Amino acid sequence: TSVAATTGGSITADAGTTSTSVNLTNLSCATTYQFRVKATTGSTNFSGSPLTFTTAACPTPPTASTGSATVTAYGATLNATVQPNGTSAQFEYGITTSYGTTTPLVTTSGSLTQTIGGLICNTTYHYRVRASNGAGSASGNDATFTTGACLNLIPSKTDVSCYGGSNGTATVTAGGGMPPYSYAWSSGQGTATITGRPAGTYAVTVTDAAG
Repeated sequence: TSVAATTGGSITADAGTTSTSVNLTNLSCATTYQFRVKATTGSTNFSGSPLTFTTAACPTPPTASTGSATVTAYGATLNATVQPNGTSAQFEYGITTSYGTTTPLVTTSGSLTQTIGGLICNTTYHYRVRASNGAGSASGNDATFTTGACLNLIPSKTDVSCYGGSNGTATVTAGGGMPPYSYAWSSGQGTATITGRPAGTYAVTVTDAAG
């Protein structure tokens, strides 16, 4: 009986050739390994010629850079840059550098943009981007933004010109918040200024686009 072993996964014997294979796990990345096939018949061992293979390059640890923010009174759009491809990233934000709130985790490479809402007007927030992959994690620099001014109202009026007259006016000037604004006067009018009014007390409710 004769047996011969050939590296590449085949063993040749008198009865023919048998192919064999094995899956290797837990290898190191970017590493060259030597291997050969070995066959045994009775008390005799046979080995194929040694060959080599090199595992794939190691994953690149992520880099993360916090970018600018575009704000409204009650929200913001946050920007960042994250590398490499296949990196998971998200923003964390809050009124201190402890942050406390995170955006949904996404897989990205390059520019990252996420929009957040439900913020407090006229308030400074801290934010940064965080990224991770199989090679590690990284955090971008801390940055801040201040939300827009809260909704504010400035009333003004013009009294009637004479007793019993109906030429009075009332105006409310809205600012801050999130335009456009809607108006609801107790007299039933829906504009910033009401005219042709007799003397009296008038109330107005102003609502911005955020409700």
